[in-house]
Amino acid sequence: MFKRSKTVGFMTHRETTVGIKTRIWDKTAPVFDLRVTMAQQYADILHRYGPTINITPPVELDMFKPAPRQKHDKAVIGVCGWVYPGGRKGEKLALQLYNNTKHKWVIGATGRRWPIPKCHDRPWRKMPAWYHELDVFLCTSVIEGGPVTVLEALACGRPVVIPKKVGLLDELPDAPGIYRYGAGHYPSMVKALEQAVQDTTPPEELAKLVALRTPERYASEWKSAVEAIAEPETVKVATPPKPWTIENSGVYVVAYGKHARDCAYHLVRSVQHRMEGLPICVVSDEAFPALEQRLNGCGELRLVPMADKRARTQKTRIWDLAPADWDYVLYMDADMLAIKDLSPLFLPLQEGWDMVMTLSPPRAPLVHHAQRAKYKEENVYTAKVIGSDSWLQFAGGIWSFVRNERTRRFLTEFNQEWSRYSHTDQQAMMRALWKYQVKAWYLPREFNWFVHHGAPNRKAAVLHFATAARAWTEKHPGRKLWREWVKKV
Repeated sequence: MFKRSKTVGFMTHRETTVGIKTRIWDKTAPVFDLRVTMAQQYADILHRYGPTINITPPVELDMFKPAPRQKHDKAVIGVCGWVYPGGRKGEKLALQLYNNTKHKWVIGATGRRWPIPKCHDRPWRKMPAWYHELDVFLCTSVIEGGPVTVLEALACGRPVVIPKKVGLLDELPDAPGIYRYGAGHYPSMVKALEQAVQDTTPPEELAKLVALRTPERYASEWKSAVEAIAEPETVKVATPPKPWTIENSGVYVVAYGKHARDCAYHLVRSVQHRMEGLPICVVSDEAFPALEQRLNGCGELRLVPMADKRARTQKTRIWDLAPADWDYVLYMDADMLAIKDLSPLFLPLQEGWDMVMTLSPPRAPLVHHAQRAKYKEENVYTAKVIGSDSWLQFAGGIWSFVRNERTRRFLTEFNQEWSRYSHTDQQAMMRALWKYQVKAWYLPREFNWFVHHGAPNRKAAVLHFATAARAWTEKHPGRKLWREWVKKV
């Protein structure tokens, strides 16, 4: 018997313009103990699967504040957001409006991939100023979860033109300053814009329409929803995981080449300092007396011939190469240093989770960020298998697992997918996870802090010095930063 953790699914919108995303929604909806969405229209769909709640998104009202209208010779109309494949943002409507010479309006865009000249992706902190430059904010979307941009525009005191039956927009009141049109219908959108550019509603009155949508209220609603299902459910399992101990777990490291072995030595030293007695297995192709002395019987140096330039074969064979008596296994790249206790990478596993993972760094969070142009064939194949290159990318440098049938199948597939192209293990990992799902607990970036992206904060537990362990030289600060930090740890 063990306590099964409850799961919550945050399901923002059902994207019917992209078939694979619709299938993912339909497949995952019944899985969760609680479904949370942002619009009532989706809550109505999800109720059939069990407990569901609609929690509308907040607006940072301390940041998005009403301001007087600016005087323009031509009305300024703005669209905002990231445009994705499938057309759900209605970007064709925006382009048609831009190309219309009948109306003397200025059409501007902020975000990504809008088919409008001079589209800039502005930092979030500069968005209030952008809204204040507008006479009217236009939402062209045909499918949305929110959109939050409409709420921000109202908070900034600007009239909005919004589509019907899209996201939460039908839940906004029929009030001065809000103009509606049929989603995807260009003539009715233009008619609504003609009315909106003449709007004289005071900015402060528009801001009142979203005055209750505070972050505090949003957090409180989430807290209440999660607490309502928080009591774990006792379930029977055939083989419950053994309790985690130092003795039945270990760290698995791959180190091929001088730079990698040097890095591995100091990684071992840092782990031993933070987790005394935790076994460590280092896989390499050459003897390294200093490392063996450092291990001092608490682990081993396992010699395996090098199979590929980056030694990814040895990494993806972790199920077979890590000591079989380890029930809990933590993989760490050699170019890492532990500066805090590593137990958060093990503890969730004894609670019923299969793996503990982190995501790729905030600067490169998606699958396409891990792709390289020279590996086009693999990039195309990965997108075909998983349906998109815009999924969140799991980090390949640090992750842990408990030995069970689900992780065995996944890791076996991981090795096979790696062998398909032998390029990037991140893409192979994504394809393997798509075929054999596992229950994964995610830790924040503090457990995979890329130092070249900025100095670590006080909560950082694992520092990552990308490229420091590679045998070839790259124009990258990883090795230099590693030399600086290794003296401190």
